[in-house]
Amino acid sequence: SLADGLEAAAGALPGEADLIRPANADAARLLAALSSEAARRLASWLVANRPADAEELAEVWCEEPVGQAALLGVDESMLPKEGRKLLRRLRFRLSLRD
Repeated sequence: SLADGLEAAAGALPGEADLIRPANADAARLLAALSSEAARRLASWLVANRPADAEELAEVWCEEPVGQAALLGVDESMLPKEGRKLLRRLRFRLSLRD
């Protein structure tokens, strides 16, 4: 679940933990609380480590320009195969909006 993925991310990203946990898995609230760089770090971690949760988060973040930027800012070169596939799907979905 997204809540479990975000809790795991909070453990892995201690600099963002105090912003991740209070959002209570509310993706829109979380996006509003994070800086653009922190949002990119969180998106990167989720895509790499919890792709199903990243996809759930992306459903909300794709609706906001700062969320789109965070998702598009993920470096594909460091991702495992499943994460790369997810990122390509997200980029395609975002390209259809233009």
